[in-house]
Amino acid sequence: MEFVPARHDIVRSITHLWLIKCWRMLQGSNNRIPLWKDLELKDVASLVDKLMFSDVVRTGDDLRFRIRYQGSRITELYGADCRGKFLGTGVQPALRDAMIRTYRHTVHARCPTYTVLKTFDRDLNAVSYERLLLPFSFDGHRV
Repeated sequence: MEFVPARHDIVRSITHLWLIKCWRMLQGSNNRIPLWKDLELKDVASLVDKLMFSDVVRTGDDLRFRIRYQGSRITELYGADCRGKFLGTGVQPALRDAMIRTYRHTVHARCPTYTVLKTFDRDLNAVSYERLLLPFSFDGHRV
């Protein structure tokens, strides 16, 4: 999967555009990674059912992603509560690898990553799965 830098106006979702705007405001003029402590949960309270937070777990040069929080809509989509599990657990290898590449890209690029996946829902209707990954930090430097 190749990642192409693009302007934020390719993002279709109004909610995703709003989240990017909030992330940029938290980033400030010094281009540091926004801090977790600066994220006001009251600002995203209406979205929590659609959000997932994960922690970057480093082992040498390897990065893994442990799911810390998973909203109810995410649980519905995947059919399981994955809190405490590593990203990709129980997912087909091809999809798992693509997911993990996207997360790793976000960590290394230190900027938002927006993806659109054309897929099918449970009723075999064609759908577009839009995902926005936003890196946050505890120290402003390391995701």
